[in-house]
Order: sequence, then C-alpha cells, then structure tokens
Amino acid sequence: MFSFFLEAFLLVAGGPCCSAGSANVSLLTSDAKAQVSLGLSGAWIVGSTPESGPTFFYDQTSETSGTSSFSGAISVSERFQLGANLPLIWRSVERSQNRASSTGIGDLKLNLGYEVLPELYYSAWRPKGFLYFFTQIPTGSSKNESASFLHEDAFGRGFFALGLGTLFLKRWKNIDASASFEIRYSIPRSFEQNSIETRYSPGFGGSSSFAAGYTFGRSGFRTGLRVGPNIEGPEEYRSDFFSGERSYRMVWDTSAEATYSVSGNTSIGISYSDQTLLGPTKNTDLTRAVAMSFSYSWDR
Repeated sequence: MFSFFLEAFLLVAGGPCCSAGSANVSLLTSDAKAQVSLGLSGAWIVGSTPESGPTFFYDQTSETSGTSSFSGAISVSERFQLGANLPLIWRSVERSQNRASSTGIGDLKLNLGYEVLPELYYSAWRPKGFLYFFTQIPTGSSKNESASFLHEDAFGRGFFALGLGTLFLKRWKNIDASASFEIRYSIPRSFEQNSIETRYSPGFGGSSSFAAGYTFGRSGFRTGLRVGPNIEGPEEYRSDFFSGERSYRMVWDTSAEATYSVSGNTSIGISYSDQTLLGPTKNTDLTRAVAMSFSYSWDR
C-alpha cells in the first residue's frame, strides 16, 4: 500500500511552485501495470531571495498560479516502465498598478524507469530501488521569450533538459521512508527579444528529496513529511551587445502530505509545501502551494 501512496505523489509532484526546476517524473513504484493521475495545485509567491537578502512581498506585489497536471506511467516489461507528465497552467501577476493573467501548457516531461533493486525477498534494511532517465521538452513558453512586461505568459523553463535520477524506498510495518536524487543538464538555447538574439547556457542542476510517513493500521490513511533542496547552476548569457552570468539558484522544499486509499486501485491525496521554512535559499522566488491528486491504477 505504501508504494501505491508514493505513486500518487510522484506522478503529480512539483506543480508550479518549484522555482529552481524539477523533473516531475511519472514513476510506478508498486506492481501495477499502469497508472494515471490528475493533480490540481495552487501556488503563490510570497517573496524572493536576491543577492541583497530575502524580501517578502506585500499588497503591491502578487503572483499566483494554478496547475492541472495530467500524468501517467505504464510498465513495458518486468522492470522497465515509461512515464509522461504535462501540466496546464494559469498565472496571474500584479505589480504596482499593472496586472495581467494568462493560461497555457507547461513543459512536457518524459521518463524511462528501471527497477534496479526489486523486492525478491524480505530484508530489514535492503530498500526497493529505481533508476530513471528523463527529458524535459520546452512546450511551455519561458520568460526569455515572453513579450509581456509581467511575464504572466511564462509557463516553462524554455530549455531542453536531460537527466538521471534514483529513488529508494523502504517500509517497516506502519512506517515508511524514501530518498531520491537527481541530476540534470539543460541544453544551451538562443532567444530573440526586441530584435536582439541572446544565447543562454543554464548548465547543470540537481535535487534530492527525503521523506517519511506513517500508515494508520488498515484504515487506508497515510500522513508524511518530505524535505529536500533544489539547485540550478550558474547561467551564462551572451549577445552582440552584452554578456554576463547569473549566479546559482537554490531553494528548499518542505511539504506535509496525506493520502487515502479509497480502494486497492484508487487513491486521493492532499499536500502543502512551503519554501520559506528551511534554507539556505539563493536567487530564487519563495513559494507556498497546496496540491490535490487523484490516481487510478491497473493491476498486472
């Protein structure tokens, strides 16, 4: 049951709140043949952490977003699986007397997973483990190509990305734990704004996540906590008129989650995440978000 709970959050994790970027992989962790999920989330930016120090927004600045995330994963062999995640995003931005909102699709994520440590026998310490490769396709427009002053139509990062990640999970009776690690590389790309072409080289980024949870007997109800950093390396930019480098970005995600298994194949969940609780953070927005998920799986 823990594996089914974890799938519900892996399939819709991230949403619009992850300022530094996230893979949002769709990964089966149980023995299901396939699973589809719908995630609904709302996020609001409450501050930022520039070089000068943390700044929290007040009445004159507001940025909120809502995301509908459609995800799915399917097992193609005993250990291999394929997954996809595509978000639909609504954003509203208000600064001083300027206000605008827009709706569009975000970046498409595709992943290939492989179960490197299957549970073939009982062990008190050996975890279940997965290795996954993923790509992020910039189907959503980014700030670098937005013609709006408020960038309310920026729904993605704007770069193709390739990455590698691992996931390990273990359960002891009613207590469970998991850990994931990921590294990604964003491919340089040129954008044109105001007839000026600028080439951006974002380079490497990475993230990790550590979680623990408790399942209340056979009630089908689980609660858990999750924490982890998300880092993007320095980004170089160059044109015929200027060049420079943006410093690395870092943010810590802390979330509380609850999931209820309606049946053996259906689960619903809710989570709250906050990027203001832990640090250090650097050169990024600080976001709070609430997310809901609905997942259905098919047995092998």
